[in-house]
Amino acid sequence: MSLHLEGHALSKSMELLVFAHRGEAQTFIKELKSKAIDENTYKFDKGIIYICGEGIYDVLAALGNIINSNNIKQIINYGIAGALETSLELNKVYEIRTVYLEQEKEIAFKSYTLNSSAKMDCITSFKRVLTNEHAAILRP
Repeated sequence: MSLHLEGHALSKSMELLVFAHRGEAQTFIKELKSKAIDENTYKFDKGIIYICGEGIYDVLAALGNIINSNNIKQIINYGIAGALETSLELNKVYEIRTVYLEQEKEIAFKSYTLNSSAKMDCITSFKRVLTNEHAAILRP
């Protein structure tokens, strides 16, 4: 997958809205009066909407190019996600300190720190976490 965003970038700081599925993004595309750059990427006045598909590899395929080709100040990942922390509130934005990768029910030591002063960590997984046993492995 190759995205050609040159010429589409705005000179000011932009937001990147990320969705796994087109159905999750439809209202944002319409209400933000977005224009298609390609079949999965749309530009609106304050940023870009990217529909990445479900899974780790789909999002990695183009996300770096989008970030590097534009002055992205904030990335917001919308959609369905689970939480290992029961104190999280719905409809609230949380800053992420570090992102970890779960692979084969173990944490891979390929972490990426985003904001050292934030208090929440995020774990991305190749498989959906559907059992309490799988969640217990990830919780620590």
